[in-house]
Amino acid sequence: MWVCTHDAYRIGEFWEGTKLEQRSTCEHCGVTETMQHILLECQAPGQETYMERKGVPFPRLTVGAIAAAGLLEAQDNDGSKSAGKSRLLRILVSEGAHMVWKLRNERVIPDGVKKAVSKPEIRNRLMKVINGRLRTDQQLASRRYGKKSISPDVVYHTWGGVLHNEQNLPDEWIGESGVLVGSAS
Repeated sequence: MWVCTHDAYRIGEFWEGTKLEQRSTCEHCGVTETMQHILLECQAPGQETYMERKGVPFPRLTVGAIAAAGLLEAQDNDGSKSAGKSRLLRILVSEGAHMVWKLRNERVIPDGVKKAVSKPEIRNRLMKVINGRLRTDQQLASRRYGKKSISPDVVYHTWGGVLHNEQNLPDEWIGESGVLVGSAS
C-alpha cells in the first residue's frame, strides 16, 4: 500500500526519458499508465473478468478502495452488514486486482515470446485462484488446527451462495473435496 500511495511503482512517468520509454504508455489504450488506468480503466482483456461476480454486491471501486480492500464491507438485501459477503468481497477485490496487475506485467515486461491471453484463459486463471482460496478456507476450518482453526460458520457464510452445484452438496461440505466456486451469472 505504501508503494501505491507514494507512486513508487515503476509505471507511467517513471519510464519517461529512459531507454525503456515505451513502457510509460499503455500499448493497448495509448495513454500514460497510472495505477488508476491499470486497475480500473484499461480496455485490455482481463478487466471485465475481474469485475464479474456472483451474488456479491460490488461497491464502486477506486484505487483507494482496492488498496484498502481489507476494509470493504458488503451488505445484505435488507441493508445490514454481512460478515460473509464482506469477506468474500475482500477476497474477490484483492485477488482480482492482483490478477489484473499480473496480466499487465505479462503484457509489458517481455520474457521472450509475447503471447496474447484469451478471455477464457483469464477467467480460468482467476477461477483457479478463487478456488484455491476456497480450498484454503476448507483446510483452515479443520479441527486438527484446534484453537487456531477458523470457524466452519465463517467458511459457510463466506462461500455460501457462490458454489458450483451448491444445492447438490452435502450440508457439511467443508470436509469434502471437489467443491468449486461457480461461474458468475
